[in-house]
Amino acid sequence: MRAATTVMNGWFEYDALVQTRHARMSALCGPDWRAYDNDSMIIASTYPETVALGGLLAAPGLRDLPFTGHPADMRRFIDEVRMRVLPGYQYDYDDQQDPLVRWIAQEHRRRTLPNPMAACP
Repeated sequence: MRAATTVMNGWFEYDALVQTRHARMSALCGPDWRAYDNDSMIIASTYPETVALGGLLAAPGLRDLPFTGHPADMRRFIDEVRMRVLPGYQYDYDDQQDPLVRWIAQEHRRRTLPNPMAACP
């Protein structure tokens, strides 16, 4: 859920979900809403997508798809993102502003780091 929250917060800042955010904030707070960072209303307005993305990132058969090296697996992962969270999402490996691109890069680095515990008897 931490990774999903980070990605979702980034997408909201990145304006990928600006229409959804504004509609939900208006429904929760009225048309003249004002909010600050970490406002509970902002958290509530992102909740459905955060849970959906969290489910994707937690699913053993899906979470690993971006790291198999097979283009078809990456396409399946992005298709899941589109179906569950962000219809119309366009993955661009070179877009370092995209929080999902950053998460995939960080997760890839984490997975390729040597495991110091593996050498322990």
